[in-house]
Amino acid sequence: MIEILNEPMYDIFMSKCADAKKSIKLCAPFVKSDIVENILDSKGSKARLSLVTNVNLMSFCKKSSDLEALDKLLNADNRVYTYSRLHAKYYIFDDKYAIITSANLTSSGLKKNYEYGVVLSNLDKVRTIVSDYRNLCHDDLTGKITRQHIQKIQDILDTLPPVPKYEVPDIELDTSENDDYIFDDGPEIIRKNLAG
Repeated sequence: MIEILNEPMYDIFMSKCADAKKSIKLCAPFVKSDIVENILDSKGSKARLSLVTNVNLMSFCKKSSDLEALDKLLNADNRVYTYSRLHAKYYIFDDKYAIITSANLTSSGLKKNYEYGVVLSNLDKVRTIVSDYRNLCHDDLTGKITRQHIQKIQDILDTLPPVPKYEVPDIELDTSENDDYIFDDGPEIIRKNLAG
């Protein structure tokens, strides 16, 4: 079965975390500490948790991701992996349900932004996703993060100057429909002008 997710998915996501008895597998390039706390608070005590993310200094400098989030996961005896080319966002619960989505593990992604995704419960499809997740964890380009790595990254971050914040002016957008910007002459004129 496939369920469409076209509204903020925080409640559904946390419900799946709470219902998980054995495992939660997370894959997202951006991870924030408040969401990790919520996951750890809501998940069953026996559910093993692992995360594949993109450990990137610039993401931590810009506060797109929180190093503290990874530290919290490791302190709770969970596994954290890094894959530098990660863009995928998917989450697997007890190898029975999977969420594939555009949402990162951030408050904006799960609670505020317009994101889109699906919840899958078809076991054949979920098994394929689980297999892909395991392959990603064991890929030659994937590294396992330890608490020592977290400390080294924090030491580097402590030496960097803060990223400057810029004020962005409010811009009034014209949301009125303007047909002058809509092409409606049909494909023939395009073909005619593109023909060599």
